[in-house]
Amino acid sequence: MALESPASEVLRDLDSSQPQAYSLIWEAGSHGGAPEAMHGFESRRQEKIETIPDFEQALRTSHRKAWPAATPEQRDAALKRRFEDGLISTEMIQFLRLHARDLDFHATVIKERQFANATGQSTAKKRVNFIDTRPKSPFQP
Repeated sequence: MALESPASEVLRDLDSSQPQAYSLIWEAGSHGGAPEAMHGFESRRQEKIETIPDFEQALRTSHRKAWPAATPEQRDAALKRRFEDGLISTEMIQFLRLHARDLDFHATVIKERQFANATGQSTAKKRVNFIDTRPKSPFQP
């Protein structure tokens, strides 16, 4: 009961009344990836120029590296928590905590996109177009 965040998520579905509970707990905690990957996931925040789809994909990739053997339920809970906590917009975080409390990760991302579109917070990637200003030869097409 004293565990929080990822540790509690790993143990949530384990039955501690089983005789082999200790070995199950040890096995559940030992499937993690490198500590650097785990730390990278837990400290991941949306960057200023990063779109929501890019942030979502970065979280998925980072989680897969850190916890390759996580169950779908564990993965979903961790991704949802990190997504909500890692967003740049504090208004968005508050909105999701109020209106996406009971949703899974995928539905939370959809709710975020709807809110961003409705409030004009959608951030498109900036494009840079290069224009050739050199004079063209009469012989070039």
